[in-house]
Amino acid sequence: MKPVAIVGAGFSGLTLAHHLRKRGLEVQLFEKQDRAGGLINTHASGLSLSEAAANAILNDSEIEKLFADLNLPFAARKPERKKRYIFWNTPKRWPLGLWTTLKALWMILQIRLGNAEVLPREAESIHDWCRRVVNAQFEERLISPALQGVFAGDPKILSAKLTLSALFTGRAPAGKEKGSIAPPEGMNQLMQTLRRRLEADGVPIQFNHDFDLKGLGGDQIVVLCTSAWTAADITKDTHPELSEQLRRCESLPLVSVTCVFEKSETDLEGFGCLLPPQQNFIASGVIFNDCVFENRSQKRSEAWILGGALQLGAAGWSDEELINNILKDRARLMPGSEGRRPLEFRVHRWPRAIPHYTVQWEKIVKTLKVERPLFLHGNYLGGIGLSRIHRRSIELAEQIKDIYGA
Repeated sequence: MKPVAIVGAGFSGLTLAHHLRKRGLEVQLFEKQDRAGGLINTHASGLSLSEAAANAILNDSEIEKLFADLNLPFAARKPERKKRYIFWNTPKRWPLGLWTTLKALWMILQIRLGNAEVLPREAESIHDWCRRVVNAQFEERLISPALQGVFAGDPKILSAKLTLSALFTGRAPAGKEKGSIAPPEGMNQLMQTLRRRLEADGVPIQFNHDFDLKGLGGDQIVVLCTSAWTAADITKDTHPELSEQLRRCESLPLVSVTCVFEKSETDLEGFGCLLPPQQNFIASGVIFNDCVFENRSQKRSEAWILGGALQLGAAGWSDEELINNILKDRARLMPGSEGRRPLEFRVHRWPRAIPHYTVQWEKIVKTLKVERPLFLHGNYLGGIGLSRIHRRSIELAEQIKDIYGA
């Protein structure tokens, strides 16, 4: 059998290659850029580590096995990381009132009892699902800001089925360590350790390569581990119907700005704070880097997230516009911080960062027709979180092994 051709050396491509090699299959990787890792990258200055995209990964038993396979330790975590906030007039650990909390607990009980009526319906938005099973406060103060921090979408058209699938479907067993984890030197350490392991296992990785499906033999297994829009470009000549479907995946822009300040008594300590749209912030949330993992910064380091469906123009703002808007939000979030400018900052702009999980995209995903030996793998198929993507890598590796591994 020819080596499995994996297109894209981001998290999905690297983890799929890793699990295929563990199952004894030959693999070759093709990457359009000059480095592995995709959006994930880590930059170190004299004052702080700055993550270009994900700052951590939600741990489970499979992620722990991956780190063990790579002989990669977890970064030491700080106790204050356990505090997470949502801003509603002030930063709150729990923003819901008593009645809404009781209704939410009742909904969770109904799910555990198997009551399908409380599950998301076909083509039901987050906005509509929250109001049907609990109420508007549940959406505005909890679910909408939480999903905005992950999916960056508009809750009025965001698919409840796609975005909440992890809550209602099977997932890997919990790991020994609960919550978010990361390597000691940042998320790029995971990417480059995966790359080096694959190269040590004899996996060739071709960088600066524009992959072309034309001219391949009918028995060549190809897995497109790219964005939906890149997969649409690759398949436009050989699979025009599939390409047209993939092209309908709307992309969302994101901006991450890591700001480093002198420490102050006004600093809010915890993992971070989500900023609901109804509270009229410009950013959607902030992560307090220096409170999550050890050795991230000796100063106050904050990663501010802007953009998404409700702030489409943020990726086009200048650095000065971004900093001024962040300082306005920061003054509201932490009174007393007015007038303090960052010692340094780093801006990461992604004009096409993640897919918009709309109810329309939910319908398209159900109808995607992929003809073997072509496979698709990416965050547009039903899971943006890295743990979900990793689980999909394992399942896809097992599927390819079962079909073609004999």
